[in-house]
Formats: sequence, C-alpha cells, structure tokens
Amino acid sequence: MDIIIETKALKIFLYGILSCKCPVTEATEKKLFKLFFKAKRRESMDYLSILAVADKNPERTPMHNLFDFCAWAKDDPFSFAITINDVLRYLGSSFHYNMVVSNHPGIEITNPGLLLSHVLVPVSVRKNESNIYAIYENKHATTCYKSIIIPKDLEMEHELYGLHMGVVLCGLSGKQADMLISHQTLIKNFSEIAGRVKTVEFKKLPPYGDHFSQVNDRFKRYILR
Repeated sequence: MDIIIETKALKIFLYGILSCKCPVTEATEKKLFKLFFKAKRRESMDYLSILAVADKNPERTPMHNLFDFCAWAKDDPFSFAITINDVLRYLGSSFHYNMVVSNHPGIEITNPGLLLSHVLVPVSVRKNESNIYAIYENKHATTCYKSIIIPKDLEMEHELYGLHMGVVLCGLSGKQADMLISHQTLIKNFSEIAGRVKTVEFKKLPPYGDHFSQVNDRFKRYILR
C-alpha cells in the first residue's frame, strides 16, 4: 500500500486527539508525536508508519478511523493521500457526529454542549480585556466557547478557525469554512441543537469537569503551550 498524509493534516489530527478523550494511551500518543516531529518539515509522510504505531494501542484509535474514512471515498483504497480537508471533513461532518451520538445515546438532549464541542465547527476567535474566546454562528444559533486553547505554533491571521473540544486546531480558508457548513447542513437538526447551546465553558464541561486544564497539560507535554 502507498498511503501518505500531508504533514500539516497530521498535525491537525494529532492536536484533535490531544483535545479529546480518545482511547489512545500516553505511550501511543508519545510515539505518534515522535513520528510527527521527525517529519514535520516535510510536506507529507508515510501513513502506514502511523498505523503501525496505532496497531499496538490496546484499543482501536482515531488513526484507524481516519484511514477507513478516507479509503471508503477512494477508487483505489491501497494508494491515496490524506489531506487537510479530509481531516476537517472527518472531524466536522456527519461521520464524526454520528460516531459521538452512537457512543452517547440521547446526548442531543442531555448534553448538547458536549455534542457541539465534539464537532469541528468554524469559529471566530475574539478577546476582551482578560479572556480569549470563540464564537460559532449559524442561522439558528450563536454559541460562545470560553476557556479555549490556542497552540503556540498556530498563526492567528485568519478570519475563521476550526474548533474541536475547546482547542483551536487550525485556521480555515473561506472555502474550508463553507465546506464544513455544507456538511453540517446535512446533519439532521444540527442547527437546532446548536441553538440550545449559548455558552460552553471548558473549565466546567460536564461530565469532564475542568477539561481545559486536562487538555492544557497534554499540550504542555509536547511544549505546544
């Protein structure tokens, strides 16, 4: 097989893993980041080396799910490249949304803030005198995300950014933001669910508690904060 991933796409995906309670052990996580740091100056890298590390994790990982997500869309599942847009669609489309809903039955009603946080959405990043926060807007909703994390290597020069579980993963072009909005339009009742969520405070995120501090510590582990 000849599977490669854009290095920038891998970075976004690994930051997404740090932002979430994925079934990836610390040992596996460190090995994945070691591969990334070794290859980060290249445009792309071999994805099979990523899967070789993930295969040794006790549970199936998002790295496996990303492979399946991309392979299903290709005529030749043995030779393709995983791009930034593939990662954005994986985290921001019905694929990821349905995965969260299946793992948390009834979350649309019981914890819509957590559900909305799990889906990568386009946000504007703003600041006041003491805080940095993110705003997500659609026709039915305006949601404010408080206590967000911005990796120190992220260039803050965009109008919109991709937010996942309280972490600003990347800047978005206008076309990328439109792509996410289009995919989220296909998610039944997504706008209405978002309309129930006025504020998400990541220092008080049910059922995780201080999710901000937990994730911040994980980013500091790799000197990313």
